[in-house]
Amino acid sequence: MEKLIRDINHDARAVTGQKNDVVCFGYQVGSHLNYYQFNPTDYPAIALEQLEMALEKDSRYVMTTPMYHFEYSDGVHLTAPMSRLLWGVCGLCHEESPVGWGGLETRASPDP
Repeated sequence: MEKLIRDINHDARAVTGQKNDVVCFGYQVGSHLNYYQFNPTDYPAIALEQLEMALEKDSRYVMTTPMYHFEYSDGVHLTAPMSRLLWGVCGLCHEESPVGWGGLETRASPDP
């Protein structure tokens, strides 16, 4: 995931001419909880790695919320109201984030 964020940052800055680094907002997966009944030894490796990445100094990954407290329609997908709530939380985190925006720039891709 760190490589993906670096690649997105590199490509987005090259295409748009943006000077600020790209910051990625995400959530902490909790899907390992859905498979516990099939594998009680399941360990939340991905969720813990996301947490570590979000806590790293100078990380460009902002964890907005864990997912365990949301309501799922089928054990995997959020219900529509929960999906709306999730992205509302992400938007709030975007607005309140201390990552040093210096103001967001919205620019179209340069003409070819």
